[in-house]
Order: sequence, then structure tokens, then C-alpha cells
Amino acid sequence: MRKRSVLPALLTFSVLCACSQPARQPSRHRTATTTTTAPPTTTTLPPFGTRAITVSGILLSGGDWLTVGLHPTTAPVEVQASASTPLEVCPAGLDGGVDDSSWPPWFKFPSCEVLSAAGTVSLPPTDGATHVAFAIKAQSASAPLSSLRLTVDYSATDSFVEVIPPQTTSNTYMTVSLTPRSATVAASVNPISALTPAAGYSLDLMQAGRALSQMVSCDFPTELTSCFGGVVPGDPVAVQVVGQGPPVVLNLGWK
Repeated sequence: MRKRSVLPALLTFSVLCACSQPARQPSRHRTATTTTTAPPTTTTLPPFGTRAITVSGILLSGGDWLTVGLHPTTAPVEVQASASTPLEVCPAGLDGGVDDSSWPPWFKFPSCEVLSAAGTVSLPPTDGATHVAFAIKAQSASAPLSSLRLTVDYSATDSFVEVIPPQTTSNTYMTVSLTPRSATVAASVNPISALTPAAGYSLDLMQAGRALSQMVSCDFPTELTSCFGGVVPGDPVAVQVVGQGPPVVLNLGWK
């Protein structure tokens, strides 16, 4: 019997194998890519803007002082004070003391400065990120009792303001006047370095002859827990502290 050739079958198998191979993809040259990372951004709260406070009703004797703490921007703080005795402004601590300055050396406010004949002085600029305090006192430690009126104009970084009345006078009758843009104002009278209400002192807020007494949530960022509501933005508010007892601080906040 004649044997059949296997060549056609082999050829057919080879063709099938070749057809069954996956199509070869054309080569591609990979191009190196460079990823650019954006620099980190720092979120900064917008400044609270320019503001002014006036402190009145203070009786200042030689050897004592009134302390004001605040959080200014990098713009200088403008101070104007009047009394029947020559005055000076001194760096102070946030607890009201004049021996523990809140001003780092690079702020260049190392010692007391005499107010001008007009009762004005510009405090050195800060870095805009620091709470600082200053004291207004009589130049002479033997100066007689004098009525003091103080006005502070500055650009605020946040709502923080504290006013610490003199500690040698037995009675405090102090009024702080301010003009808020917010519909609430925060105010509390506390012992130095304490958050509890100060015994023996009353706190009253007045605007256009009416008392502000309703406590509500504050409509601006503040460390204080509640605010006086019913405030008409743009109208002056008078904050009155009356009493006697241990040293106290009036904590304030508004926008």
C-alpha cells in the first residue's frame, strides 16, 4: 500500500500555529515624566481690621498701672493717654505684670518710653503672630491720684483684648468703649489667670441707652464661650466694670 505524505499536514499545522500567535505590538519608547509638587500653602485667618478702644474712669496713682493686652498685626499700635501727671508706656506681661514682658527682644520694646507732650506714642511693630501687652503708668512713683483716659488704635489679627485695671485702688469703675462690626460682643470679668467669674464685680454692656443682656453664640472666632447679643453693628458699645476685690481682668472680643 502506498503511504500518504505527511508534508501537507505539517504545513497546515505550521500555518495554524503561526496564525494562532498573538499579533506583535509595535514597540513604543517610554518617555520619562516629571511630576511637579505644589509647595504647601499656609492658611492664615484674615485680619480683623482696624479698631479702636477707649478706656475711661480709671484712677491712677504713682507706682500703679493700667494694662492692655491685644493681638496686633505687623502695623504699629497707636496709643494716646491723658492724665494730670506725666505718663509712660511700658512692656508688660499678659498677666498684667511689668516684670515679665510679653515682648520678645527682637520686637525692640525693652523698657518704658515717655509719652509725647500730646500724650501719644507708637509701639514697636510685632510679627503679627504674638499676643502682647503694655502698661500705662505715671512716670513718678510718688505721683498723686489722677484720672486716666486711654485710647488705643491698631490693626487686629484676632478678637483678643484684655484690660487689667490698677490694683492699688480699692474700687474699680472702668468703662471700655468700642465700635463692633459684629452683631455680638464677648465680655467677662475674671480673676487674673482664672476663667471663673470674679466675685464682687458687676459687668454691664450698654448700646444707645439700652442694656445688652441676652447671651448667645458669638458670630466671630473667639476663645470666650459666649457673647452678648442684640448688638447693632457700627454703633458704639460701652462695657462697664464696677466693684472691688482681688485683681481682675476684663476679657473682650468682637469684630
